[in-house]
Amino acid sequence: MRLDIDFSPLRFDDSVPAAARRLYTRAQQIYSAEQVERGVDRLAVRLTANWQNYNPLLITLLPAGFVFGGMLMRRVVFPCQHMAVACDKRGVPQLEAAHAAAERRVALFAATVAAASEDVFEQWAQQADVAELAIFTLLGPASGADSGAQVGGAAICTEEADLFGSGLAVAGYGANLPGLYKPE
Repeated sequence: MRLDIDFSPLRFDDSVPAAARRLYTRAQQIYSAEQVERGVDRLAVRLTANWQNYNPLLITLLPAGFVFGGMLMRRVVFPCQHMAVACDKRGVPQLEAAHAAAERRVALFAATVAAASEDVFEQWAQQADVAELAIFTLLGPASGADSGAQVGGAAICTEEADLFGSGLAVAGYGANLPGLYKPE
């Protein structure tokens, strides 16, 4: 279901960048907040079923994975530790801080979309002596198929691009919106 959302009545401070103003001027809702929540619920059930016996370390990639990681953490019903890892300006995770915590454990990554190539995660997993690695994303391919052995799954399978909301931002804005939107 697609709903048009008109943000045009909003007034913006002059310090809000033009790209962010255009973003809020008119957008099409692609996924409602309820659809996002249901997708994350399904993924959390899958995570719980597959990883509850492993004492995993859930690593959220920042800044984009902040909202998604939080949504996921509230839903998994097994003991796990959580840590956040920053990404550089190119989106490459700075994983050095996670080495000691992840040693000989299962490492589960939460990201809004694939933040870096699987090679980055595989190299890190070998260096940190990670027992097993899985990547969970808010958005993934519409086919629902995993792109590789290390991919754990997506909450929402879609081919839509350039979405914002639910942790995804444009020029740093829009990540706080509860659904997923596409600028027109």
